[in-house]
Amino acid sequence: MKFNLNRLNSELEKNGLPTVDEKLIIQGGGGYGTFDRIIIGGEGAGLIGNEKTNDNYKINISGGYGEFLLGYKVIDKPKLTVYPKLGIGYMAVGVEIEKRNNNKVETLTDAMTKFTEKTDFVFGGMILDLSLNLEYMLSKIRNRQIGGMMIEVEGGYKFMPLGNKVYQDEIELASNTKINTNGYYVTFKIGGGGFDLVSVK
Repeated sequence: MKFNLNRLNSELEKNGLPTVDEKLIIQGGGGYGTFDRIIIGGEGAGLIGNEKTNDNYKINISGGYGEFLLGYKVIDKPKLTVYPKLGIGYMAVGVEIEKRNNNKVETLTDAMTKFTEKTDFVFGGMILDLSLNLEYMLSKIRNRQIGGMMIEVEGGYKFMPLGNKVYQDEIELASNTKINTNGYYVTFKIGGGGFDLVSVK
């Protein structure tokens, strides 16, 4: 997932800190249940960024999000399902800054007296996710049932309609610096599922 972190990086650079990558790796999962053509479910994922350093500091960025999902099957065939989906949830992205310890630590006394200084803060806000999903079941139909491996292609637009706020230790901080998750995306997923064909119309 790519973030627009221009404002954050400008603030970091202004304070002599290393800037961060705008691309974060997503690792997560989700699931849903169906009620006739209505889909209700949820998904969540962790966001992993790369550590960046300069001569005096190192910085890490990471986070996660969770969404409640609601969809409706516009095509509902035994092996093919197509549905639009709305996701509503919350995303948090944390930044940890650590002053580099250039002193050599060899003894317990060194560890007690030459420790590093750290600070962290979190950007958080509501997210909306509008997408179109196509699922195809790879397994064969047996005894009016189908189940097993399936592939999914999803294309959508994810955004923060109300922007985000910044917190440290659950206290809101005054700041004009924003992160922006607004953007289009396409994902490919491999998973599994199954159902009784009596329920398929």
